Amino acid sequence: MSFLKKLFGGGKSGEPEDQGLYLYVRCDNCGAVLHTRADPERDAERTPSGWHLRKEMLDDRCFRLIYADVDFDRERNVGGGEVQGGTIITREEWLAEKDRPR
Repeated sequence: MSFLKKLFGGGKSGEPEDQGLYLYVRCDNCGAVLHTRADPERDAERTPSGWHLRKEMLDDRCFRLIYADVDFDRERNVGGGEVQGGTIITREEWLAEKDRPR
Protein backbone atom coordinates (compact mmCIF):
# COMPACT_ATOMS: atom_id res chain seq x y z
CA MET A 1 0.00 0.00 0.00
CA SER A 2 2.81 2.43 0.77
CA PHE A 3 4.01 1.99 -2.81
CA LEU A 4 0.63 3.19 -4.13
CA LYS A 5 0.61 6.15 -1.74
CA LYS A 6 4.06 7.18 -2.93
CA LEU A 7 3.10 6.65 -6.56
CA PHE A 8 -0.14 8.64 -6.39
CA GLY A 9 0.89 11.15 -3.75
CA GLY A 10 -1.32 9.84 -0.96
CA GLY A 11 -0.80 10.95 2.61
CA LYS A 12 -0.58 14.37 4.15
CA SER A 13 3.18 14.86 4.27
CA GLY A 14 3.46 16.18 0.71
CA GLU A 15 0.16 18.08 0.52
CA PRO A 16 0.49 21.86 0.32
CA GLU A 17 -1.10 23.91 3.09
CA ASP A 18 -4.24 25.79 2.06
CA GLN A 19 -3.25 29.45 1.75
CA GLY A 20 -6.79 30.77 1.17
CA LEU A 21 -8.45 33.72 2.87
CA TYR A 22 -11.74 32.62 4.45
CA LEU A 23 -14.61 34.94 5.30
CA TYR A 24 -17.75 33.89 7.20
CA VAL A 25 -20.82 36.13 7.06
CA ARG A 26 -24.46 36.19 8.24
CA CYS A 27 -26.98 37.90 5.94
CA ASP A 28 -28.64 40.86 7.67
CA ASN A 29 -31.87 40.29 5.74
CA CYS A 30 -32.63 36.59 6.24
CA GLY A 31 -30.00 35.35 8.70
CA ALA A 32 -28.44 32.82 6.32
CA VAL A 33 -24.80 32.04 7.04
CA LEU A 34 -22.32 31.72 4.23
CA HIS A 35 -18.62 31.49 3.65
CA THR A 36 -16.23 32.25 0.86
CA ARG A 37 -12.63 31.41 0.07
CA ALA A 38 -10.42 33.88 -1.75
CA ASP A 39 -7.06 33.19 -3.32
CA PRO A 40 -4.70 35.81 -1.87
CA GLU A 41 -2.59 35.85 -5.04
CA ARG A 42 -5.51 36.51 -7.42
CA ASP A 43 -8.42 37.89 -5.41
CA ALA A 44 -6.82 40.11 -2.77
CA GLU A 45 -4.48 43.06 -2.67
CA ARG A 46 -1.26 42.65 -0.69
CA THR A 47 -0.76 45.27 2.04
CA PRO A 48 2.10 45.82 4.52
CA SER A 49 0.02 44.19 7.28
CA GLY A 50 -1.52 41.35 5.22
CA TRP A 51 -4.22 41.49 2.54
CA HIS A 52 -7.20 43.62 1.56
CA LEU A 53 -10.18 41.82 0.01
CA ARG A 54 -13.20 43.19 -1.82
CA LYS A 55 -15.76 40.46 -2.42
CA GLU A 56 -19.40 40.14 -3.43
CA MET A 57 -21.32 37.19 -1.99
CA LEU A 58 -24.82 35.90 -2.66
CA ASP A 59 -26.65 33.81 -0.08
CA ASP A 60 -28.89 30.94 -1.13
CA ARG A 61 -31.94 31.93 0.92
CA CYS A 62 -33.00 35.47 -0.01
CA PHE A 63 -30.50 35.95 -2.89
CA ARG A 64 -29.30 39.36 -1.77
CA LEU A 65 -25.81 40.53 -2.58
CA ILE A 66 -23.49 41.07 0.36
CA TYR A 67 -20.49 43.32 -0.21
CA ALA A 68 -17.33 42.78 1.84
CA ASP A 69 -14.39 45.18 2.06
CA VAL A 70 -12.19 43.42 4.62
CA ASP A 71 -8.58 43.36 5.83
CA PHE A 72 -6.72 40.18 6.78
CA ASP A 73 -3.55 40.03 8.86
CA ARG A 74 -0.46 38.01 7.91
CA GLU A 75 -1.90 34.96 9.68
CA ARG A 76 -4.97 35.21 7.43
CA ASN A 77 -7.32 36.30 10.24
CA VAL A 78 -9.96 38.95 9.64
CA GLY A 79 -8.55 42.17 11.03
CA GLY A 80 -11.38 44.57 10.35
CA GLY A 81 -13.34 46.12 7.58
CA GLU A 82 -16.89 46.61 6.47
CA VAL A 83 -19.62 44.28 5.25
CA GLN A 84 -22.74 45.80 3.66
CA GLY A 85 -25.82 43.62 3.98
CA GLY A 86 -24.17 41.20 6.37
CA THR A 87 -22.21 40.70 9.56
CA ILE A 88 -18.86 38.96 9.95
CA ILE A 89 -19.10 35.79 12.07
CA THR A 90 -16.56 33.21 13.22
CA ARG A 91 -15.90 29.87 11.58
CA GLU A 92 -17.34 28.20 14.68
CA GLU A 93 -20.61 30.16 14.36
CA TRP A 94 -20.80 29.23 10.68
CA LEU A 95 -20.23 25.52 11.45
CA ALA A 96 -22.91 25.57 14.15
CA GLU A 97 -25.52 27.24 11.94
CA LYS A 98 -24.83 26.11 8.37
CA ASP A 99 -26.92 22.93 8.49
CA ARG A 100 -29.88 24.27 10.47
CA PRO A 101 -33.24 23.80 8.76
CA ARG A 102 -34.65 26.89 7.12
